[in-house]
Amino acid sequence: MTQENPEEGIYIGHTATIVEVYSLPTEGCELEFVNQDGTTKALFLLDLMTLNFVNS
Repeated sequence: MTQENPEEGIYIGHTATIVEVYSLPTEGCELEFVNQDGTTKALFLLDLMTLNFVNS
């Protein structure tokens, strides 16, 4: 993400899983961030322009 969300404990550089991709009404996606034990830490619906994609 290009924006931090400290109240949720999410900072630039954290890794997330894309859960869903949307094209209407705008392009965006739903991201899930998890804790070390696999439980959901945060779930966000974001515009694709706010993401940095990394090849792995």
